[in-house]
Amino acid sequence: MDQISDRDRLYGDDEQEDIRAAVYARTSSAKQSFGHSLNEQVRLSIERCQMLDWEVVFVFRDEAESGKDPDRPMFQSMLRAAEKQAFDVVVFWKLDRFSRSLMHAVQLESKLRQYDVGLYSITEQIDTTTASG
Repeated sequence: MDQISDRDRLYGDDEQEDIRAAVYARTSSAKQSFGHSLNEQVRLSIERCQMLDWEVVFVFRDEAESGKDPDRPMFQSMLRAAEKQAFDVVVFWKLDRFSRSLMHAVQLESKLRQYDVGLYSITEQIDTTTASG
């Protein structure tokens, strides 16, 4: 029986290419005491990508940046790279590290989908690379 690759799940096509992942991590303060540190978020995200056999091609880190600010420097860099289809999925520790507003997160997911880029949370059941999402 033929197996369906992760890329097939992501795009619904028959290509057998590796999935390229971009890790995004954010802290709201330099001494974030609640939740995971920036380095811990990155480490856990990379470990998950390795488990899924996804290639990490970018790591974007916003330190001491509010999730309410859509103009976070590395977040904007990530969006520009997504627009160029430089990766296939954004991997993050938790949705509130990606966006503090559910409305904003939904808008971002729609925008990223236009570039064939999915979202994947390592701590929540968010995985837009699959039909069950």
